[in-house]
Amino acid sequence: MLKENKYIYISGGVALFIILLVYFCYEIIPFGEKIIYRMDLYHQYGPLFSELYDRLTSGESIIYSWNSGLGSSFLGNFFNYLSSPISFIVLLFGHKNTFEAVAAMIAIKAVLSSMAMSYYLKKSQKANGFTIVAFGIMYAFCGYFVAYYWNVMWIDAMYILPFVVLGIENIINRGKCSIYIIALVFAIFSNYYIGYMLCIFSCIYFIYYYFCSLDDIKNKKALLPETKGFFKKLSNSFFWKSGLRFAFASIAVGIILLFMLIPLMYILKSSSATANTMPDEYKSYFNIFDFLANHLAGLEPTIRSSGEDVLPNVYCGMLTVLLIPLYLFSKRISSTEKIASIVLLAVMYFSFNINFVNFFWHGFHFPNDLPYRFSYMYSFLLLIFAYKAIKNIKEYTNRQIIGVGVAT
Repeated sequence: MLKENKYIYISGGVALFIILLVYFCYEIIPFGEKIIYRMDLYHQYGPLFSELYDRLTSGESIIYSWNSGLGSSFLGNFFNYLSSPISFIVLLFGHKNTFEAVAAMIAIKAVLSSMAMSYYLKKSQKANGFTIVAFGIMYAFCGYFVAYYWNVMWIDAMYILPFVVLGIENIINRGKCSIYIIALVFAIFSNYYIGYMLCIFSCIYFIYYYFCSLDDIKNKKALLPETKGFFKKLSNSFFWKSGLRFAFASIAVGIILLFMLIPLMYILKSSSATANTMPDEYKSYFNIFDFLANHLAGLEPTIRSSGEDVLPNVYCGMLTVLLIPLYLFSKRISSTEKIASIVLLAVMYFSFNINFVNFFWHGFHFPNDLPYRFSYMYSFLLLIFAYKAIKNIKEYTNRQIIGVGVAT
């Protein structure tokens, strides 16, 4: 088991080394006196982690808290900030060492993100070797992580996304739903807000992957006996059967999580964060050239929604930028898949850039700051396409490789 998955463990080990090196260089606890708290982590999340520790160790309820005003629901804070199973490592550090606990959480989630990406490539692309290590690292430390690492509760989605995608592929390829259900339940429980965005992405990716698999599906259909009649043909329809499995699996996720979704519905009704209304006029946020430039290294990450150059955090390595054009040149990748991939990236682009769509992605709400909170999904897709290109690197001519390098 260890030998078979050694590159996945190496991916996690390299990620751990990188994050510890960052802590060391910036003299962050435990290598110095600086703490990783910034902005809302200092004012909101950090104190909530301390309160979680106090409640768990004293046996107090996580339903209600008297620590703010005349009292308020603590359950909403728990599901919004604290419900990730990794949050419970505060029990190992204690109330006075919450700074160290949060630094450990960020490191653990970076390691898991790298390992999850490497695992996905191994299972989905039948890959192994140091290449999956490199792509795991690029995903774990993509622009989204660099900008939003301190929003600890969102980073769980980064290491869960590869399993959700692998689960969708299993539904279509193998007719099995277990990975998808388990991963999506874990995602929504860890943070329902980012989990909501994962649900949207899951629907989009299901349609995308089905069209990418059309050639394989045609081969499977050729092995089936010819049927007559509408209902018999419908029963042999791969899209119909896969779609039903996907729908039932998604409904199962909702049923499993009813214990948290029902109280959350009532809590969110009284929340100011759900008070926005649908915009009246169309608005775009940036032009495509600025967006493309944001794929390059050396740019400032976007954190604020105000000011100039408010662009999605989509950087995931210069190697990715070089490989995407080669993905489109590959003769081993079908035209159907290339067209579907371009459409998928276009959908993500317009999701970032059009106010109506952006409003929908963010739970029918415009964030006060920290825009484009689902941009790690785009980086994940780029890395998949880039990996497919490097997997077929021997088929490209020197002219193609040099041309892409010079153009970039």
